[in-house]
Amino acid sequence: ISTIADMVPLVKENRALAHYGLKVLRKTKRPGLLHIFNEQRVKKEFLTEDDIAFTIAPRVNAASRMGDPIQAHKMLYEKDRDQAEAYARDLEDLNTQRKSEVKDILSTISFDHAVYQNPVIVVGDRSWGPGILGLIAQNIIDETGKPVFVWGEGDEGEKGGEGNKIILKGSCRSRGDVSVVDLMAHVGKVATGGLFENYGGHEGAGGFSVTLENVDKLSSSLCEALNHVEKKEIGLQKVEVDATITIDDINDTIYRALEVLAPFGVGNPKPVFEIQNIEALATKWFGKKGEHFEVVYTTTTGGRVKAIQFFASKDLEQKVSKPHTPLVHFEKSYFAGKVELRLRIVDVR
Repeated sequence: ISTIADMVPLVKENRALAHYGLKVLRKTKRPGLLHIFNEQRVKKEFLTEDDIAFTIAPRVNAASRMGDPIQAHKMLYEKDRDQAEAYARDLEDLNTQRKSEVKDILSTISFDHAVYQNPVIVVGDRSWGPGILGLIAQNIIDETGKPVFVWGEGDEGEKGGEGNKIILKGSCRSRGDVSVVDLMAHVGKVATGGLFENYGGHEGAGGFSVTLENVDKLSSSLCEALNHVEKKEIGLQKVEVDATITIDDINDTIYRALEVLAPFGVGNPKPVFEIQNIEALATKWFGKKGEHFEVVYTTTTGGRVKAIQFFASKDLEQKVSKPHTPLVHFEKSYFAGKVELRLRIVDVR
């Protein structure tokens, strides 16, 4: 679970751990996990790395983001069914709370505000809990592409240093063109005349602490620091196509061949296929809020093949209304007990 959830490269020893770990998880008798699988309609015997990444990991992570990490440990380790299910329900509540808080905070953000015009974006509020700051930062960088530093205090806030000053915690993100660690190093720590109480991380993500007294100086200092650190040129994120196929190639024989390459993840990405110049038979939006999109294609023998994209952008419907080239992954769905080979849309040309 941790190998996949923490997005380490799935090669060599990590690949072996994930491969055989999935085999063991497909036979698990741990009642906490079984409860999550049942509630989320995950078929245990067909468990995939996607089920870990999108079903188990967010609930385990919610414990440390919104509560206490020991809550996730108890869910995984508890053998008594009633108690384990209670722990699993607690994690579900925390995960729901986490999604709600992030959504509420993002809904208050206006990206045309002056602060978002700065080359380095610094935002925060003392009511924002430290556990969700990284998620907020990632949403902002997805929207703006600029280095982002987000701070918050949480319920109590730490105190320390001279005069028992209030210490704020923060999380930062970069898309890779600038190292957030280099930015923080240039601003420096209080001990050496800088602003940060502490900081750490790697090129694309990090964490920091700063006093309430110094947080207002952070924006101008980081924007100035940007003039003194190395910048890399990064182009548009391109989707690399592995092969061109036809709609008739969507079959179990090819799917079984692809399964041998799994588990997929960092260092071993899912193969991407393109189906050139095809027309859709039908389309529809689905989900509780109509946020997901489905396209239906026909094979030359009259069969039907579905392709879906979760949380699709509204322009996808327009793109597939005329002949187009979808870029797709193969996948097999076992949702609600129905086995279905389908495509996951990565992009559309």
